[in-house]
Amino acid sequence: LGYIRYISENSEIPELKEQDVLRLLFKLSHLTLGQGYPIKMLTQGQRHVLMHLRYFGLIYQRKDSSRRYYPTALALSLSSAEDTLVDTLGQTHGKIIVETTFRLTAYTSSKFQIAILNKFVRLDYRFPNIIIGVITKHSVMEALRNGISAAGIVKYLEQYAHPQMKRNPKTGKALPQTVADQIFLWQKQRERFTMSAGYFLYEFQSAAEYKHVLDSLRSENGVVWYNDRKRWLTTTKDGYQLAKSALKAYRATHSA
Repeated sequence: LGYIRYISENSEIPELKEQDVLRLLFKLSHLTLGQGYPIKMLTQGQRHVLMHLRYFGLIYQRKDSSRRYYPTALALSLSSAEDTLVDTLGQTHGKIIVETTFRLTAYTSSKFQIAILNKFVRLDYRFPNIIIGVITKHSVMEALRNGISAAGIVKYLEQYAHPQMKRNPKTGKALPQTVADQIFLWQKQRERFTMSAGYFLYEFQSAAEYKHVLDSLRSENGVVWYNDRKRWLTTTKDGYQLAKSALKAYRATHSA
Protein backbone atom coordinates (compact mmCIF):
# COMPACT_ATOMS: atom_id res chain seq x y z
CA LEU A 1 0.00 0.00 0.00
CA GLY A 2 2.93 2.30 0.73
CA TYR A 3 4.24 1.72 -2.79
CA ILE A 4 0.83 2.57 -4.26
CA ARG A 5 0.70 5.87 -2.41
CA TYR A 6 4.33 6.69 -3.17
CA ILE A 7 4.10 6.14 -6.91
CA SER A 8 0.80 8.01 -7.23
CA GLU A 9 2.15 11.01 -5.28
CA ASN A 10 5.63 11.15 -6.82
CA SER A 11 5.02 10.08 -10.40
CA GLU A 12 5.92 12.53 -13.17
CA ILE A 13 2.78 11.44 -15.01
CA PRO A 14 -0.11 13.70 -13.89
CA GLU A 15 -2.75 11.18 -15.02
CA LEU A 16 -1.45 8.53 -12.61
CA LYS A 17 -3.72 8.23 -9.57
CA GLU A 18 -3.80 5.85 -6.61
CA GLN A 19 -6.96 4.21 -7.95
CA ASP A 20 -5.17 3.65 -11.28
CA VAL A 21 -2.54 1.54 -9.54
CA LEU A 22 -5.10 -0.38 -7.48
CA ARG A 23 -7.18 -1.04 -10.57
CA LEU A 24 -4.21 -2.55 -12.39
CA LEU A 25 -3.26 -4.75 -9.43
CA PHE A 26 -6.87 -5.91 -9.12
CA LYS A 27 -6.89 -6.75 -12.81
CA LEU A 28 -3.56 -8.58 -12.67
CA SER A 29 -4.76 -10.88 -9.91
CA HIS A 30 -7.60 -12.16 -12.10
CA LEU A 31 -5.68 -12.78 -15.33
CA THR A 32 -4.60 -16.17 -16.64
CA LEU A 33 -1.07 -17.39 -16.00
CA GLY A 34 0.95 -17.69 -19.22
CA GLN A 35 -1.48 -15.73 -21.38
CA GLY A 36 -0.36 -12.49 -23.03
CA TYR A 37 -2.37 -9.27 -22.78
CA PRO A 38 -2.06 -6.17 -25.02
CA ILE A 39 -0.45 -3.12 -23.45
CA LYS A 40 -2.52 -0.81 -25.67
CA MET A 41 -5.57 -1.61 -23.51
CA LEU A 42 -3.92 0.09 -20.50
CA THR A 43 -3.98 3.79 -19.66
CA GLN A 44 -0.82 5.88 -19.86
CA GLY A 45 -0.50 5.79 -16.08
CA GLN A 46 -0.92 2.02 -15.94
CA ARG A 47 1.78 1.56 -18.58
CA HIS A 48 4.11 3.51 -16.33
CA VAL A 49 3.23 1.25 -13.37
CA LEU A 50 3.77 -1.82 -15.56
CA MET A 51 7.45 -0.96 -15.77
CA HIS A 52 7.72 -1.12 -11.96
CA LEU A 53 5.73 -4.36 -11.77
CA ARG A 54 8.16 -5.96 -14.21
CA TYR A 55 11.06 -5.16 -11.87
CA PHE A 56 9.09 -6.63 -8.95
CA GLY A 57 8.52 -9.86 -10.88
CA LEU A 58 4.75 -9.43 -11.11
CA ILE A 59 4.69 -9.34 -14.91
CA TYR A 60 6.95 -10.60 -17.69
CA GLN A 61 7.84 -8.97 -21.00
CA ARG A 62 10.17 -10.45 -23.58
CA LYS A 63 11.77 -7.03 -24.11
CA ASP A 64 11.18 -3.38 -23.21
CA SER A 65 9.37 -2.67 -26.48
CA SER A 66 7.04 -5.70 -26.25
CA ARG A 67 3.41 -4.95 -27.00
CA ARG A 68 2.14 -7.66 -24.67
CA TYR A 69 2.71 -8.52 -21.02
CA TYR A 70 2.29 -11.78 -19.12
CA PRO A 71 1.20 -12.05 -15.46
CA THR A 72 3.47 -14.20 -13.29
CA ALA A 73 2.47 -16.63 -10.54
CA LEU A 74 3.44 -13.96 -8.01
CA ALA A 75 0.92 -11.53 -9.51
CA LEU A 76 -1.85 -14.11 -9.37
CA SER A 77 -1.07 -14.80 -5.72
CA LEU A 78 -2.20 -11.25 -4.88
CA SER A 79 -5.75 -12.59 -4.74
CA SER A 80 -5.19 -16.32 -4.31
CA ALA A 81 -7.93 -18.16 -2.48
CA GLU A 82 -5.45 -20.31 -0.58
CA ASP A 83 -5.07 -19.37 3.07
CA THR A 84 -1.35 -20.11 2.95
CA LEU A 85 -0.59 -17.37 0.49
CA VAL A 86 0.03 -13.91 1.82
CA ASP A 87 -0.38 -10.51 0.19
CA THR A 88 2.23 -7.83 -0.31
CA LEU A 89 1.91 -6.74 3.32
CA GLY A 90 2.64 -10.22 4.63
CA GLN A 91 -0.89 -10.65 5.99
CA THR A 92 -3.16 -13.57 5.26
CA HIS A 93 -6.12 -12.84 3.03
CA GLY A 94 -9.37 -12.89 4.97
CA LYS A 95 -12.67 -14.52 4.18
CA ILE A 96 -15.86 -12.74 3.18
CA ILE A 97 -19.52 -13.35 4.02
CA VAL A 98 -22.11 -11.78 1.72
CA GLU A 99 -25.77 -11.94 2.75
CA THR A 100 -28.84 -11.76 0.51
CA THR A 101 -29.42 -8.27 1.95
CA PHE A 102 -26.10 -7.22 0.29
CA ARG A 103 -24.49 -6.83 3.70
CA LEU A 104 -20.81 -7.81 3.60
CA THR A 105 -18.59 -8.93 6.46
CA ALA A 106 -14.89 -9.44 5.80
CA TYR A 107 -12.64 -11.11 8.37
CA THR A 108 -9.40 -9.40 7.45
CA SER A 109 -6.77 -6.97 8.66
CA SER A 110 -5.05 -6.73 5.28
CA LYS A 111 -4.83 -3.12 4.15
CA PHE A 112 -4.47 -4.31 0.58
CA GLN A 113 -7.67 -6.35 0.72
CA ILE A 114 -9.54 -3.52 2.44
CA ALA A 115 -8.42 -1.15 -0.32
CA ILE A 116 -9.82 -3.55 -2.94
CA LEU A 117 -13.13 -3.96 -1.11
CA ASN A 118 -13.41 -0.20 -0.77
CA LYS A 119 -13.55 -0.01 -4.56
CA PHE A 120 -16.97 -1.67 -4.79
CA VAL A 121 -18.31 -1.83 -1.21
CA ARG A 122 -19.60 0.96 1.02
CA LEU A 123 -17.53 0.29 4.15
CA ASP A 124 -19.52 1.26 7.25
CA TYR A 125 -17.55 -0.18 10.18
CA ARG A 126 -13.93 -1.13 10.77
CA PHE A 127 -12.91 -3.22 13.74
CA PRO A 128 -9.73 -5.19 14.44
CA ASN A 129 -9.77 -8.04 11.90
CA ILE A 130 -13.38 -7.33 10.82
CA ILE A 131 -14.79 -5.04 8.13
CA ILE A 132 -18.56 -4.52 7.71
CA GLY A 133 -20.17 -2.82 4.74
CA VAL A 134 -22.88 -2.96 2.10
CA ILE A 135 -22.73 -3.58 -1.64
CA THR A 136 -24.78 -0.70 -3.02
CA LYS A 137 -25.71 0.46 -6.50
CA HIS A 138 -23.61 3.58 -6.02
CA SER A 139 -20.51 1.66 -4.87
CA VAL A 140 -20.77 -0.82 -7.75
CA MET A 141 -21.38 1.94 -10.31
CA GLU A 142 -18.31 3.76 -9.01
CA ALA A 143 -16.27 0.57 -9.45
CA LEU A 144 -17.58 0.15 -13.00
CA ARG A 145 -16.58 3.74 -13.80
CA ASN A 146 -13.10 2.94 -12.51
CA GLY A 147 -12.75 0.00 -14.90
CA ILE A 148 -13.67 -2.89 -12.58
CA SER A 149 -16.15 -5.24 -14.26
CA ALA A 150 -19.15 -6.94 -12.69
CA ALA A 151 -17.55 -10.30 -13.48
CA GLY A 152 -14.40 -9.22 -11.62
CA ILE A 153 -16.40 -8.22 -8.53
CA VAL A 154 -18.40 -11.46 -8.48
CA LYS A 155 -15.30 -13.57 -9.02
CA TYR A 156 -13.48 -11.81 -6.19
CA LEU A 157 -16.35 -12.27 -3.73
CA GLU A 158 -16.72 -15.90 -4.76
CA GLN A 159 -12.99 -16.52 -4.46
CA TYR A 160 -12.91 -15.25 -0.88
CA ALA A 161 -16.26 -16.69 0.23
CA HIS A 162 -16.20 -17.85 3.84
CA PRO A 163 -16.34 -21.67 4.23
CA GLN A 164 -19.48 -21.30 6.36
CA MET A 165 -21.44 -19.72 3.52
CA LYS A 166 -24.05 -22.09 2.10
CA ARG A 167 -23.26 -23.13 -1.45
CA ASN A 168 -25.77 -23.57 -4.25
CA PRO A 169 -26.16 -27.35 -4.78
CA LYS A 170 -26.50 -26.89 -8.56
CA THR A 171 -23.72 -24.37 -9.27
CA GLY A 172 -21.50 -24.86 -6.24
CA LYS A 173 -21.32 -21.08 -5.83
CA ALA A 174 -21.32 -19.50 -2.38
CA LEU A 175 -22.25 -15.95 -3.39
CA PRO A 176 -26.05 -15.50 -3.21
CA GLN A 177 -27.47 -15.62 -6.74
CA THR A 178 -29.60 -12.53 -6.10
CA VAL A 179 -26.48 -10.51 -5.27
CA ALA A 180 -24.54 -11.73 -8.32
CA ASP A 181 -27.52 -11.10 -10.64
CA GLN A 182 -28.00 -7.58 -9.27
CA ILE A 183 -24.34 -6.68 -9.77
CA PHE A 184 -24.54 -7.78 -13.41
CA LEU A 185 -27.85 -5.91 -13.79
CA TRP A 186 -26.26 -2.68 -12.56
CA GLN A 187 -23.54 -3.11 -15.18
CA LYS A 188 -26.16 -3.60 -17.91
CA GLN A 189 -27.97 -0.46 -16.75
CA ARG A 190 -24.77 1.53 -17.07
CA GLU A 191 -24.06 0.13 -20.54
CA ARG A 192 -27.48 1.19 -21.81
CA PHE A 193 -26.35 4.80 -21.99
CA THR A 194 -23.53 6.19 -24.10
CA MET A 195 -22.28 9.76 -24.29
CA SER A 196 -21.33 11.46 -27.56
CA ALA A 197 -20.79 15.02 -28.70
CA GLY A 198 -23.72 16.67 -30.47
CA TYR A 199 -25.09 20.03 -31.60
CA PHE A 200 -28.50 21.58 -31.00
CA LEU A 201 -29.76 23.70 -33.93
CA TYR A 202 -32.65 26.17 -33.68
CA GLU A 203 -33.86 29.64 -34.77
CA PHE A 204 -34.20 28.75 -38.45
CA GLN A 205 -35.47 31.67 -40.52
CA SER A 206 -38.27 29.67 -42.16
CA ALA A 207 -39.92 26.27 -42.24
CA ALA A 208 -38.43 25.66 -45.68
CA GLU A 209 -34.93 26.38 -44.42
CA TYR A 210 -35.44 24.03 -41.49
CA LYS A 211 -36.78 21.28 -43.77
CA HIS A 212 -33.84 21.65 -46.17
CA VAL A 213 -31.28 21.19 -43.40
CA LEU A 214 -33.26 18.33 -41.83
CA ASP A 215 -33.52 16.46 -45.15
CA SER A 216 -29.80 16.94 -45.78
CA LEU A 217 -28.94 15.45 -42.41
CA ARG A 218 -31.40 12.60 -42.84
CA SER A 219 -29.70 11.56 -46.08
CA GLU A 220 -26.46 11.04 -44.15
CA ASN A 221 -28.02 9.61 -40.95
CA GLY A 222 -26.97 12.72 -39.08
CA VAL A 223 -30.25 13.39 -37.24
CA VAL A 224 -30.32 12.47 -33.56
CA TRP A 225 -33.58 14.22 -32.60
CA TYR A 226 -35.92 16.81 -34.09
CA ASN A 227 -39.12 18.76 -33.40
CA ASP A 228 -40.95 20.01 -36.49
CA ARG A 229 -43.32 22.28 -34.56
CA LYS A 230 -40.53 24.24 -32.86
CA ARG A 231 -38.00 23.77 -35.70
CA TRP A 232 -35.44 22.26 -33.38
CA LEU A 233 -33.03 19.46 -34.18
CA THR A 234 -29.97 17.77 -32.74
CA THR A 235 -27.20 16.41 -34.92
CA THR A 236 -23.93 14.56 -34.47
CA LYS A 237 -20.50 16.17 -34.49
CA ASP A 238 -19.98 15.18 -38.14
CA GLY A 239 -23.54 16.15 -39.00
CA TYR A 240 -22.93 19.66 -37.75
CA GLN A 241 -20.51 20.37 -40.58
CA LEU A 242 -23.04 19.02 -43.08
CA ALA A 243 -25.76 21.22 -41.56
CA LYS A 244 -23.55 24.31 -41.90
CA SER A 245 -22.89 23.53 -45.56
CA ALA A 246 -26.58 22.84 -46.29
CA LEU A 247 -27.65 26.04 -44.53
CA LYS A 248 -25.04 28.12 -46.35
CA ALA A 249 -26.06 26.67 -49.73
CA TYR A 250 -29.76 27.25 -49.03
CA ARG A 251 -29.31 30.87 -47.99
CA ALA A 252 -27.06 31.54 -50.97
CA THR A 253 -29.77 30.40 -53.41
CA HIS A 254 -32.64 32.09 -51.55
CA SER A 255 -31.02 35.38 -50.56
CA ALA A 256 -32.23 37.25 -53.63
